[in-house]
Formats: sequence, structure tokens, C-alpha cells
Amino acid sequence: MWRSVGVNMCIASEIEDDEEDEYCEQLFNAAVKLGELIDETDIANNQAVYVHDTNAVTEGPACVIVYLALFLAHEDWDDTEKLRKFVQ
Repeated sequence: MWRSVGVNMCIASEIEDDEEDEYCEQLFNAAVKLGELIDETDIANNQAVYVHDTNAVTEGPACVIVYLALFLAHEDWDDTEKLRKFVQ
């Protein structure tokens, strides 16, 4: 189904919030995978990375926040308007 809407690749990362230590490790590992996927994405040619959470509504956004917090060194990190435009 996802190929029919133009999605070329699907990568799953299991994130469960039962145990705090495992949750933190799984979020970190998912953020690493997200970073690798972003690095492989040709954003210049309008390719995008879509993050979807199949279990709840918090793990997907939490993964993106971990990625942004740990791996994205953006020159305008202190300008929320410029960051908002970058993230969108």
C-alpha cells in the first residue's frame, strides 16, 4: 500500500515504553536509523522522510525530537522561526 502513494522505502523500529532503560535505548537506535535514512534521502529532488507511529501517538514524535536534539547541528538552532521552516 505505501508504494502506491509514492513511498519508496519503509524502515521499522520497535519502540516500547514498558521499561525506561530499554525505551531510551530504543529511541536512540531509532533516531540513528532516522539519521541514516535522512542522509540517504535526496531532499534536493523533493524526496522526504515520513515518520509514522503505529503503536501510539508519542513514539514517532519522540524519535524525531531525539534525532533533532542529538544529531542535527543546525546553524540557527536558537532561532525557532528558522528551525520551524527547516523542519517543515
